Amino acid sequence: MARTVITATVLAKFPSTKNPPNNFNARLGHYQIVENIDLCPTFTELGSATTPANVDGVSLVSLLHGQSVKEWRSAALVEHHGPVREPIDPDMPSVRSGNPTTYEAIRSRTSLYVEYADGEKEYHDLATDPDELRNTFSSLSNEEKSGLHKMLDAAANCHDAKYCWAAQGGGQERAAEVKRALICVAPILVL
Repeated sequence: MARTVITATVLAKFPSTKNPPNNFNARLGHYQIVENIDLCPTFTELGSATTPANVDGVSLVSLLHGQSVKEWRSAALVEHHGPVREPIDPDMPSVRSGNPTTYEAIRSRTSLYVEYADGEKEYHDLATDPDELRNTFSSLSNEEKSGLHKMLDAAANCHDAKYCWAAQGGGQERAAEVKRALICVAPILVL
């Protein structure tokens, strides 16, 4: 699985550098796990509207204002439904770029766990294997494998913004549980 597919830099430009939002320091970046589902709550908050309760995701406004966020997700769900076979599909990959089968994955700051529809599984410690070249899933204990599967299953099958947030490590109690599960697998995880 190519890391560049699931990581991106989010840049925010404010109308005037003379009047940035409170506590915003343009020289400092924030490294937080965010997802495209966070855009709707962000835009509704910026527009002074209320986000409907059934919308997944969390507003990024506090991050854009440079505020530290005590409770943030520690992992993100990544899903791909493929392979893409229709040439007119905008997701159709270019020749020789790969066209993987359906998969679900959990991505944290320092690890990636993938379950493919065909039953194949991958685990990458991104601190020691940032290019995801060595699948170390087979070296994990059964307890570690089970914990990763449960975490992925919870994130993939949640249907409520609050539950999905908890499944991805949002909130102190669930974040500690996710952190323990990931620390078992990647001892150098820093959340």
